[in-house]
Amino acid sequence: RNTTSNNGSYSAGVQQSGGTVADSLIAGNSGPSMAHNSGHAAAGVRFFGGLMERCVISCNTNTSTSSNPAGGIYVLGKATVRNCLIAGNESRNTTTDIAAGLTVTDAGAVIENVTVVDNHNPNAAADGIRIKAGTLRNAIAWNNGAADADNLNRSGGTVTYSCFPTAVEGDGNHNQAGAPVFRNAAAGDYRLTPEARSCINRGYTASWGPGDKDLAGDKRISGRFCDIGAYEYQYRGTTLVLR
Repeated sequence: RNTTSNNGSYSAGVQQSGGTVADSLIAGNSGPSMAHNSGHAAAGVRFFGGLMERCVISCNTNTSTSSNPAGGIYVLGKATVRNCLIAGNESRNTTTDIAAGLTVTDAGAVIENVTVVDNHNPNAAADGIRIKAGTLRNAIAWNNGAADADNLNRSGGTVTYSCFPTAVEGDGNHNQAGAPVFRNAAAGDYRLTPEARSCINRGYTASWGPGDKDLAGDKRISGRFCDIGAYEYQYRGTTLVLR
């Protein structure tokens, strides 16, 4: 956390090739030369394998303009990312191949129940998510970049049960184009409100069991189906007082 790299070769934050990283904050990492000779560097997380869950990856900045540097998470291997918030990251490369928020390039990668918001690249159109291969489901990509198309850029892999502005509803992929309604995005609170109809009970449920938790540590399945995004809307019971 809060690592500044003046000449990081791979990642200023975390490089993971196996094992599990959970319940962690990876934030405030930066580097003006975050690009290895072969490219594929990241200011936040450079990810080859293993599991990352219930983590916040935020405010990481990759200031290199060459060799395809990423901002938040760069997934290059058979890795799994679940229940994570990827927010406020920045990259300054000039290609749409790499996103400021999340980039996925391996066919074995599985990304599910992530919220990717407020990531920015001032030089290219890949601000939120760039997926070339792998599986993306139950993801929110919103308010990344200046245009709707900046939120999700896909050239391969599958994107299902996700919420992003350019989603084509009714095409069999179960994606939603309606805006997710967050509690207070300006203050960094990306939990869902009852008005988030495009996300609540709209997710792919088979991946989750009764004991699974969301990013906040609450039940992953609170309603009939899983929600889209890192946070599950929690239904609260109503108490009736009879006199």
